[in-house]
Amino acid sequence: MNGSYRRIVEIVLAATAVGLFVMLFKLFDKFWSLFNFSVATNFWQNPTFWAGFAISFGLWFLVRRSEKSMVFLDEVALELSRVIWPERGDTVKSSGVILVLIAIAALVIFVFDGLWGTLMEKFLQANWL
Repeated sequence: MNGSYRRIVEIVLAATAVGLFVMLFKLFDKFWSLFNFSVATNFWQNPTFWAGFAISFGLWFLVRRSEKSMVFLDEVALELSRVIWPERGDTVKSSGVILVLIAIAALVIFVFDGLWGTLMEKFLQANWL
């Protein structure tokens, strides 16, 4: 990979591997305690630590060694550098519009739910069944 984004790609891959390790370690630790297996208090003796480390390091190593993956990630970084991001004011205005529309939709759903609940309650109390 001869792109100018190699360092950024390497940092993102390393951060992703660390995040994956933490998630896998927590997941394996939960499953390990779910089945009441003994857990070592020392990280270095804990099998869930090593399982999470082995999987995350192995995936990091495989992706990093794959030329296709590295070229693809470099092209992704290049495309992200070409994106024209909106200004802060535009983002705030768009977010405000979205929040207002969500509030209106929530209010409409609340009203319809209340009406429907009232109608169903009256219907069931009428003993029409």
